[in-house]
Amino acid sequence: MAIEARFRITNPGIFWSLQTMDKLGDFKFSDTQILEIHDAYLDTKKHRLLTAGYSCRRREQKKGFLITLTKLGAGKDNDKEQKYWEVDLIKNTNSPANWPKSPVKKHISKTIPNKKLQVIFSFIQTRITRQVSNGNQIFAQAILDDVRVINKGKEQHFKIIKLVTDDPDQSETLNSLAQALKKEWSLKKDPLSKFERALAMEKK
Repeated sequence: MAIEARFRITNPGIFWSLQTMDKLGDFKFSDTQILEIHDAYLDTKKHRLLTAGYSCRRREQKKGFLITLTKLGAGKDNDKEQKYWEVDLIKNTNSPANWPKSPVKKHISKTIPNKKLQVIFSFIQTRITRQVSNGNQIFAQAILDDVRVINKGKEQHFKIIKLVTDDPDQSETLNSLAQALKKEWSLKKDPLSKFERALAMEKK
């Protein structure tokens, strides 16, 4: 279970400061790691996975692809405990029937049996990751994403920072970090995930 807090960044100067700062109060930040990420979200033409409460992401890797099936709507407000399952693919195929045996395949086959998926929208991201420590203990990641989303020929560009921990015992510490960021740069929580923002493009 991942616990996260997410903020939208509209000022390029703040985005740069979040990449370069060493400390914020009692919190210390590691050097940056930069990664280029290409994602595609899969569903049926009528969005049957979405209707059932799931998103399905295909991420390109050095060798093959990673499929992540996420249960949507978990948690409250912007701090979410997400439930998800993952499986690696050697070859790119949008047919779950050809995926390895896994919880991902089981859930999708049960939800939309014998259906082939298609790309509904895609993301190209520059991801900047920093480890965050409190004292000598690393307890979370600060993930800065510079995102370009493409949906049926439309494009949208935005920047976010996401604070993430996989340890439920660190939820209060993560919240303290989120509050410190809000106070320092007047950041506002982002009400929409990247997935939800891409879906909203279809309604414009």
